[in-house]
Amino acid sequence: MSDQVVCFTHHSSFHVDFDGYAAQLTVQQVLLEAIADWARKLGMVSYNKVEIRERGVPLPQFGTHAFDLVAPSYLTPMVRYKDGKPAPGFLVVDAYVGEIDAAAAQAFLRKCESSRAMRRLPSFLPVIIADGFHHDAFLALRANGIIATKPSALFGRDVARGLAGLLETLRHASAIAAKNPEVIEQLFGQLGHIEGAAGNLRGALFELIVGHIATLQGGGSIDIGKKVQLGPSDSYEIDVFCVSAENVRLIECKGYAPTHRVDADEVEAWIRTKAHRLHKHFRAQETLQSRAFSFEFWTSGSFTEDALKLAETISNETERYCVDLKTGPDVRSLITKVNAKGLGKVFDEHYAKHPITKAQRKYEQQDDLGSVFDVL
Repeated sequence: MSDQVVCFTHHSSFHVDFDGYAAQLTVQQVLLEAIADWARKLGMVSYNKVEIRERGVPLPQFGTHAFDLVAPSYLTPMVRYKDGKPAPGFLVVDAYVGEIDAAAAQAFLRKCESSRAMRRLPSFLPVIIADGFHHDAFLALRANGIIATKPSALFGRDVARGLAGLLETLRHASAIAAKNPEVIEQLFGQLGHIEGAAGNLRGALFELIVGHIATLQGGGSIDIGKKVQLGPSDSYEIDVFCVSAENVRLIECKGYAPTHRVDADEVEAWIRTKAHRLHKHFRAQETLQSRAFSFEFWTSGSFTEDALKLAETISNETERYCVDLKTGPDVRSLITKVNAKGLGKVFDEHYAKHPITKAQRKYEQQDDLGSVFDVL
């Protein structure tokens, strides 16, 4: 599924980097998770009521405006009392990947001014976070009582470098997967401790792991995050696209937790719709007509029995292309087989043996025991 971007250019100084849009979204998601973690640890907000902007989810709202993060706060200066009961104030945050200019600052200020004018709204603390601020933008924000700061000021230089490194890595994923995979371990070291960020990192960086394995397998040219436009409103993204003299490989990558099982519905949507249409598109290209095609689904988790049976059935139905599924243990075996130095440790620590995964397995075992006792 592809993200759609609507860009309004009239009276706007915002630059939209369409090629790096997906990378920016991923980095912004990690940044928002870091902000939420920071606010929780300081006791600024109600721990389980922090809303952050996520793909496919309605934007966090405060009053009539959307923000990247909204959370209730019971700090003394924020609380109001009604009938003797405390009513919380709110922390509202917008986070940017890049620098804030005067136009962006004024847009944020208008949201804050409009919210202050609504008398029935609770009190709120506005914060704007970006990699940098134009001088006039910073002065305007501070003059209006806005907290304007950088990731380095909140989380330290190591996290700030990690965010910048993640953006650069995702923008140049193909080259890094082929020649510099040690960056993956560095990014996990810098950002993996942020609560909530591990899932986003696991998904984004799994494509680089798969791309590096494919390179060492003799994959020819490697393209990560290849976008294919089939029609005016019909586009797909190929996670890892490999072309060699004999083969064309289109690999779907899902960096799930090891306890996650890909079901038959997800496999069917991938192979019957996405793979079918992409095969037709690429097979029509004269330079690729004589090559063998394979559609592969790699996950760091596993597949349900129904998903495995479905893939086998579809593979037997056609000779036009191969269908191949790879689980987490399969990926780990390939890392060893192709001698992908350093990736074994990364995969073990952040995919196969992550602390969250251990906890999930523990609870699953307890649930299994509980069901046995229920039967007895």
